[in-house]
Amino acid sequence: MSEKIYLGLDIGVSGGVVVLSADGSVIEFFKTPETRKEFRERLSLYKDRHSFCILEKVHSQPKNGGKANFSFGSTAERALYTLEISNIPFQEVTPQTWMKHYMMKKEKDESHTQWKNRLKERAQQLFPNEKVTLWSADAFLMAEFARRIYK
Repeated sequence: MSEKIYLGLDIGVSGGVVVLSADGSVIEFFKTPETRKEFRERLSLYKDRHSFCILEKVHSQPKNGGKANFSFGSTAERALYTLEISNIPFQEVTPQTWMKHYMMKKEKDESHTQWKNRLKERAQQLFPNEKVTLWSADAFLMAEFARRIYK
């Protein structure tokens, strides 16, 4: 059997996908694909490679408005569809679950930007040889969570 591969998938339109080997080295990372075809092409590389994916179990946000929620839901559906047809096992995990693993919690007085920068900083600490960005930080943390928890 081949070495296990772990994927962290941040389904947001401004999110990303991170792929790690069993030893924690980064295989690749990329922005969340915008089409089913692109999702299929990117994730099909991992369909027969003993892969496991973590993706956020999220829901629409009333404050985001209809168009944003529709786009978000479409991206989530593309991700789930692709994982299912690629036979890549996956687990949806709430943000609170994977963030708790890193003992991180948004502070009451912390802005969204400050919070996202803290997540980015934590991901950069874990992956010092990679260029962690705001779009990839959550995916890095989710992939590492998957690697640690779902052996």
